Amino acid sequence: RMGWTSLFFITLLPLLDYFILGVITSDCCKRKLVGGLTYILIKEGPTEEYQCLENCIYSQDEEPEEYCFKQGNLSSECQREEGGPLRVRKNLANLTLQETSDLLQALIQAKKSGTYTGPRINGTQNSNYSEFNSNYNAAASFHGYPGLCPGATLGENPHGKADCCWHGDPRFLPWHRLIIMQLNEALRSNKTYEHVTLPYWDWTQNFEKLPHLIRDPFITDPITSEKLENPFFHSLIPQKNFTKRSPEILINYNKYCGGDTENCTKSYSGLSKLMNMTLTALEETTYVNFESMIELPHNQVHNQLGFIPVGCDDSNSSDPLCYPYTMKNNTYASFDPIFMIFHTMVDFQWAVFQALQEHRGIPYASDCHPYFNTQLPPFSTHYNSYQA
Repeated sequence: RMGWTSLFFITLLPLLDYFILGVITSDCCKRKLVGGLTYILIKEGPTEEYQCLENCIYSQDEEPEEYCFKQGNLSSECQREEGGPLRVRKNLANLTLQETSDLLQALIQAKKSGTYTGPRINGTQNSNYSEFNSNYNAAASFHGYPGLCPGATLGENPHGKADCCWHGDPRFLPWHRLIIMQLNEALRSNKTYEHVTLPYWDWTQNFEKLPHLIRDPFITDPITSEKLENPFFHSLIPQKNFTKRSPEILINYNKYCGGDTENCTKSYSGLSKLMNMTLTALEETTYVNFESMIELPHNQVHNQLGFIPVGCDDSNSSDPLCYPYTMKNNTYASFDPIFMIFHTMVDFQWAVFQALQEHRGIPYASDCHPYFNTQLPPFSTHYNSYQA
């Protein structure tokens, strides 16, 4: 998925050979990432005639072709199986100095050109796959630009433009859970930082400025003391421009001030506006109602942090008051690095709701989860083997 270095061959039974790399264990790996593609173990059987290293036979999604592995020059990685060790997301405010340093360095590496060697990123808005040759841009491309879901019409997906992201729909939470994992895997693609786990930014609290990690264009690595261009400050969208934010508008909104900065000193009743909206959503006792309500504070963070007037798009992007490359524009939002630690909080809110449902004695099976048995394009085991 994110470009690796290893050695094997993959053999399509009985038709095709092509190269990969890695070290196969004595037992069959249940889920294997090979040359950027994911293969699922379907059975064990004789593979000697294909010179494969083990009698492990794999497939991709529900395709009929079968594969086994022999020595070659592509990468191979056995992915974590269900029941394996879990990674814990921490509050951004509670990261250690080492965790902060690793997070910064992992994103710097993920943004480097040439780090992505997986399937080509060809979209309806930009078919030049060479523009998406960094692990970070490749992962960010799944949300909107360059448009990887050409079958998405306004009726099927409210954003059009072949954007893949779901909003205003029960698929909103599981779809975004998958893209956050996609982005996290981009940060882990460098073996030095394969332990890195994205934290969550608790934007429901009162705050007067954005967290230090994402606030300034330059930042000092807390371990090496090196002054860095902050990779979390913004990103360059392929063939477009840098992402921008309007944090003061979000801060004032969260204090019930709207766009007025005068006499705006505290939030009503001590709770921020975003916290009140979140608590209201968590009072719901069905998934459908919770999902609908939790999108409201989510939408406001996007809209206020990426404030742009109505009618701004690529055609008038030179106008400083009409800048489309912000969090408010779904087509480009995922390229802003703040998207990652903002959406991990949304995922955390869903986890809190799930825990509340257990506490309420409402079994998952007794609730309604529309479309949860459907595919969520563009995700598939070719790109992302996680289940939401």
